[in-house]
Amino acid sequence: MRVLRLDNLSKSSSFSLAWNGTPLLADQNVGLFIRTWTFSDDDIFFKDADGATDLVFGKNGLSNLASTNSTLFLDRAIVRDVQKGKSEGGLVRGKYRAENISAQITD
Repeated sequence: MRVLRLDNLSKSSSFSLAWNGTPLLADQNVGLFIRTWTFSDDDIFFKDADGATDLVFGKNGLSNLASTNSTLFLDRAIVRDVQKGKSEGGLVRGKYRAENISAQITD
């Protein structure tokens, strides 16, 4: 999964971040953590819809961010039931982290 280029992220309107790669499957999700490096001004965005190819940032969520340089951490995770194992069951979890993105948060 590779994210399309992103240099600036405006807090004044909603925004959609698309990735190059396969759409989400039923047992997958994508999460993005925006680290602004200021106390309590970070945010997390999450999507687990089958077939999704982008992550939408709502204006309300973006308004909580500080206007500053930030780092975006994008993870794609998969969670599946154990197919062959003990009767107690279990889950298999995997996670892929894309390259971190540096972006300027603007008003």
